Amino acid sequence: MPHLYLRSSVFRWSAPALVLAMVLPLPQPVTAAATASAAADCAASSTPLDLAGVVRVALCRNPATRGAWLNAEAQAARVDSANAAYRPTVDASLGQTRRFGDSATPGNEDQTSADISLGWLLYDFGARSATRRQAELTLSAVQASRDATLQDVTRQAVDAYYQWFASDAALAASRESETAAAETLRAASVRQRVGVATREDLLQAQTALSQARLATLQREGDQQIARGQLAIVLGFPASTTLTLAAPDAVPEAPALPALEPFLAEAERLRPDLVAQRQRVAAAEASLDQSRAADRPDLRLSARQGWTQSSNSTGDSGSIGLSLNIPLYTGGQRAASLRLAQSQVDIAQNELERQRQLVSQEVWESWQTLRTATASLAATQDLVSAADESQRGALARYQAGLGNLINVLNAQSALAAARQQFVKARYDWARARISLARATGTLAPATLNTELVP
Repeated sequence: MPHLYLRSSVFRWSAPALVLAMVLPLPQPVTAAATASAAADCAASSTPLDLAGVVRVALCRNPATRGAWLNAEAQAARVDSANAAYRPTVDASLGQTRRFGDSATPGNEDQTSADISLGWLLYDFGARSATRRQAELTLSAVQASRDATLQDVTRQAVDAYYQWFASDAALAASRESETAAAETLRAASVRQRVGVATREDLLQAQTALSQARLATLQREGDQQIARGQLAIVLGFPASTTLTLAAPDAVPEAPALPALEPFLAEAERLRPDLVAQRQRVAAAEASLDQSRAADRPDLRLSARQGWTQSSNSTGDSGSIGLSLNIPLYTGGQRAASLRLAQSQVDIAQNELERQRQLVSQEVWESWQTLRTATASLAATQDLVSAADESQRGALARYQAGLGNLINVLNAQSALAAARQQFVKARYDWARARISLARATGTLAPATLNTELVP
């Protein structure tokens, strides 16, 4: 019963292999419940989305975030591959051979064979540890880059969210200006009927109303563009209908934080700087790996084989240690070492370049917030003054004490002041988020908190 013997032999030698394989990590299955939960988190909610909800959907659906997660998963697989170098390898083979022709011995044409072998790298003077360290540090860099991508998507979602409400407020301000222009036209018509205004006054008022209506149409177009932009950032088609909850009120007199703590926090927390520091460490680990290539390694090997034919049965085995010593490769290892050192220098230079860019970005973001904070207070005063001026000019005109040019000028100034105030409010909100992004502290949990470095 040769086949029964073959089966029992393979089982006997497969048992150690199964024990060794137990050290290998097994993939965790993705359950249907987890998939359904993730899909629910990514769906557009039927309830109005607040700022945190907008960011949540953007982080879930935006292709940039998915790409960042996939890159991290790929590098995690490389870490697992580096860890596998510490484990033994087991190979098995089965064969069935039939000889014919002059080489065939009568009655011994068929031969069955089984073979199992084990290999284990016991010691390599640091090559494997350098490879694993390089993979782990690269994973840390990829994860930090992923965090930077998440912050970028968060900033884009916040910008689109505020632009949505900025376009709404700009449209409302434009409609108020249109209403005021219509009231001026009615006043001019009344004055013309009683003979105290000219035809030119009426035409000027009609022109002002037409311009106000045109501005309203432009603001309506801006509003629709802002809605499409937000849908795209969230990973939906531009025509998707979304409902948003109103943002938190902008403080009347927001305080401006000091600059220096933000610069220090950016150096410590900025994800792209963290990623580049990890890349420098990974390049240094790669340099150690190149140095270790010149060192010997010690390996354990074992083999057991069995053959059976019609007339004979035999088995063979071996176990041994081997020391492999690299002697000469024609200068290849020296070139690899020089290349690895160059990669370290390049990574360190890139780190310094990114430090300068981050410092510049924090500086510019803080200055933008400073300007926006001052503009917010200035435009509030501007709207109050322009509104009082417009009311006074219209009242004097209706009473027959003023001229239409003053009314139209006052209305134009009020319309401009309202638009500037709308822009200043949401510029301040966006500048606040941009500074948090530049510092590296932007996260969904900190969207509605004060900027405290």
